[in-house]
Amino acid sequence: MEKTRMLMLRDALNEFSAHSNQHPSAALLYPIEANDIRGLRDCTGEVLGAYRLAKGRDVVYIGLACWDQSEDYRIGLFFQKKQQFPSMVLSKHNGQYFEFSYAPRKQDGLNPQRKQQFEQALGQQTVQLIIPYDELSVFKFAKSVTTLATTIRQLNALKPETAATTGSLKE
Repeated sequence: MEKTRMLMLRDALNEFSAHSNQHPSAALLYPIEANDIRGLRDCTGEVLGAYRLAKGRDVVYIGLACWDQSEDYRIGLFFQKKQQFPSMVLSKHNGQYFEFSYAPRKQDGLNPQRKQQFEQALGQQTVQLIIPYDELSVFKFAKSVTTLATTIRQLNALKPETAATTGSLKE
């Protein structure tokens, strides 16, 4: 994504974060220091912003950055502050939506089951997340990110001994 669009996205996130605690059903979004996320400290490109998104006990750290010198800005989603690399990267977009395709890479033989359960939980293999530019779209984006992160965390936690007995993800 080009820098000017990423700056507009950052401005929308900042505006929403200024009063996200006023929406009882909304996820809470707070700006944080980019250095708080290890993966952003190691970034060789420009970092435009960092955020903590929390919905209940689920927390996702969001980094807006150009990870290299390509001028292609991306959103990195980290499940933990100490992660060196993002759990998910949102970069592919069609102008209105980011597209995210789940491609698990664990080497435990359960990836086909993870993909199937991802599709059952979210309705398709590739999901779209609105590119936020105003308060309503940030609300939708935050909700989509927390749902996506919760789903992927549950799928990553699948173990061979429980995979055979688990038909679907926990709600």
